[in-house]
Amino acid sequence: MRKTININKGWKLIKDGARTDIDLPYTPDADAAGALERGMTGYEKYLEAIPEGRVMLEFEGVNSVCEAQINCIRLGTHKGGYSKFRYDITESIRHDSVLMLAVSNSRFEDVYPETADFTFYSGIYRNVNLIVTGDTRFSSDDYASDGLYVTPFKSGASWRLGIKALIDGPSDGAVLRYTLKDASGETYRELECGISQSEAYIDCGTPHLWNGRQNPYLYTLTAEIVLADGSVSDNLDVNVGFREFTIDSAEGAVLNGRKIKLRGLCRHQDRAGMGNAITEKEHGEDMAIILESGANALRLAHYQQSSYFYDLCDKNGILVWAEIPVISEFSIKKQQNAKQQLLELIKQNYNHPSIFCWGIENEITLAARNKKGLEESLRELDSLAKAVDSTRYTTCAQVSMLEISSSLNGITDILGYNHYFGWYSDTCEAFGKWLDAWHSFNSEKKLCISEYGADAVPVWHSEIPAQGDYTEEYQCVFHEKYLAEINSRDWLWGSFVWNAFDFGSVIRKEGGTEGINNKGLVTYDRKHKKDAFYFYKASWSEEPVLHICSKGFVNRKTGESKIKVYSNQPEVTLAYGDKEIKQSGKTVFEFTVPVEQGENTFTAKSGELTDSIVINGVPGEDKSYKLPPEMHSFVRDWHAAAQDDGSTFGLDDKLGDLLKNEEAQMLVRSRFGNRLDLLFSPLTKPVGQIKVGTAIKLARRAGLPESYASLAEGYLKTISKKK
Repeated sequence: MRKTININKGWKLIKDGARTDIDLPYTPDADAAGALERGMTGYEKYLEAIPEGRVMLEFEGVNSVCEAQINCIRLGTHKGGYSKFRYDITESIRHDSVLMLAVSNSRFEDVYPETADFTFYSGIYRNVNLIVTGDTRFSSDDYASDGLYVTPFKSGASWRLGIKALIDGPSDGAVLRYTLKDASGETYRELECGISQSEAYIDCGTPHLWNGRQNPYLYTLTAEIVLADGSVSDNLDVNVGFREFTIDSAEGAVLNGRKIKLRGLCRHQDRAGMGNAITEKEHGEDMAIILESGANALRLAHYQQSSYFYDLCDKNGILVWAEIPVISEFSIKKQQNAKQQLLELIKQNYNHPSIFCWGIENEITLAARNKKGLEESLRELDSLAKAVDSTRYTTCAQVSMLEISSSLNGITDILGYNHYFGWYSDTCEAFGKWLDAWHSFNSEKKLCISEYGADAVPVWHSEIPAQGDYTEEYQCVFHEKYLAEINSRDWLWGSFVWNAFDFGSVIRKEGGTEGINNKGLVTYDRKHKKDAFYFYKASWSEEPVLHICSKGFVNRKTGESKIKVYSNQPEVTLAYGDKEIKQSGKTVFEFTVPVEQGENTFTAKSGELTDSIVINGVPGEDKSYKLPPEMHSFVRDWHAAAQDDGSTFGLDDKLGDLLKNEEAQMLVRSRFGNRLDLLFSPLTKPVGQIKVGTAIKLARRAGLPESYASLAEGYLKTISKKK
């Protein structure tokens, strides 16, 4: 029988000549903010008791390149920080064995990702296990998969289960025994076949269907290798969900014959104070919050996530977009690693019914659209995914600036675009216009919105929210406008809010925070659900919702003020003093109320639901709720109506002055690493007198896409001349 032994306890961290006792999961840079030390760290573990049998050493996640050895015998090098890898250590172990690892999160020219808008936390941040079996076992040599691939498929009016097993070790007299059990644990079907029969089929009749959140019905397939003496040498349990999922360019998504709009969130795995070193407890807390929002889909960005979390998605009926970290900047030198990570993602997670597509890239044209070999490499990844798994869609997420006519949009089966109109550029109203332009040009393609969002830091508030102010109020306005556009177009098969949770990003310093992307509906520590979270809960969830927004906006100027309420109830009453105001509507209820000097209490009611807010009336505006002008903002003043006061760069400034600016240098390096250091060298002095506007004009003539040129012009307004 298979036995899994967790060895998270009793490790030593070796760094800077010091040895520190630690337990796993662990990352030495969990609190990195604004700066992240990228380099090598050593880890050591003594294995005192050695189990009998074949022993596999399993790492569930080490970021990002790991060199492993046991008893001074090299086991191998794994490149990629998010997938499992395993080593057979049966012949290498002895009593009191010593396991040593060298782990590095440095930049590697042959490993994805190298640069991206999230923190590359280092360490052994997921479980490490010993997997013990008999001599005959399911193979772990196929990209650290379990060696068992289960494919439910429909045959006429009935269902069948295709099973492919990869076996290692002696097989004389052994057989494969398969037992399919229903959700109650009762045997539904059984099959026994010779061990040399690597492929088998089970007729399953008309089983219960896995029907998303409506009914995520799961069967369990137990696969056993039974030896001639009747003992079990190895065994596996896998989730089985019978489902049909299709996407049509006109009608959108259909699950088991029922049309379904994918109401999705994106998820990064890290958490404040923990980085990526989270446990099943934190995974479970995240899932509970996601379910509360009413979401029925997740985009697990931008890398392979914990197998435990995919299990949670299976059990809770969440449809999953799974992807690899081919992100931000393409390099032909990384193509082999991209293929490796794609194979690991698919083979290790093949048996999860929640997964409906494999993502091959995210915003890969952010650095450059026409890099040599880009399109050919993406087509190779797409073909590879289809060859390994023909039952699921392939997909990609394009950066907003990529032209709708780009040939890159014709590679994968389905695709998404990441849009931030109304935050980084333009206004929210541009979003609907873009959607219509897309559909007019690409009506046969199957599109979703793979990202959209706006930053909100809970300490900032405004009666008149504006683009780039980092208030919860503007985040709400942004999402209200976007969801209205998404819901009004049936052909759009889904959307994914960026992001479910705030997450670490060392390149960011904005909104009064450092090292955090604040676009989450929930804060980085999961302690505060922002008002926009309740907008989605009221829009998506069947649970009764009544939520008053802006509770943190306590001090308000006396006079008229607005109170916004999110609810999925047909009528909401707002009571204050001896007065009541009733409104009928849908999701968003807005009341204009008088605020008097001192304490004012307002209570929203709908049936048995109540929620209250206390507002303190003050003589003038409390400016402590407004982001101070000296605090950095990527988006402040973008497309703003205010006149340029000369405090930020513009088209008439000299290129040399811009390139001397520390903030401009940080911005360039956050996108391109150190490869553009030539820009900041003395060699640029001869062109330093050219105006920025002239440089952008020349770049346009040289082929720079208009969208990139406009984005560059927008960035100028974010760079303060004081730095």
